[in-house]
Amino acid sequence: GITYQNLPEKLKSYRFLFCTDRYQSPQFSVFQAMMLGMPVVGLGTTALPTMIENEVSGFVNSDLNALIIQMQNLLNHQQAAVQLGKNAKKTALQFYNSKRFIADWNQLFARTTYPTLSATI
Repeated sequence: GITYQNLPEKLKSYRFLFCTDRYQSPQFSVFQAMMLGMPVVGLGTTALPTMIENEVSGFVNSDLNALIIQMQNLLNHQQAAVQLGKNAKKTALQFYNSKRFIADWNQLFARTTYPTLSATI
């Protein structure tokens, strides 16, 4: 069976994450997949196009048939999936790490709490 401890290793065996969110922002699963080095394929709606650089860290498109073709390509070409996954992980580490989130929150609090000091932060 799959345990909590071996779940990340099991997930890494998949070629991509297909994000089916159409009307809401992508779930935390997108970040998790990227951190594992998994490319993300999904509809080009809501926030996903700002998270996934098309043809670099995954595929985003509003045309479902185009996404099906890209998913078939990833299934048939492992090396392409691996490269997109490496790019996805690099993006996740750069933009979605806890240090960046903390810095952004601290900056927001500083601007709203002490607006005159925010220019120096």
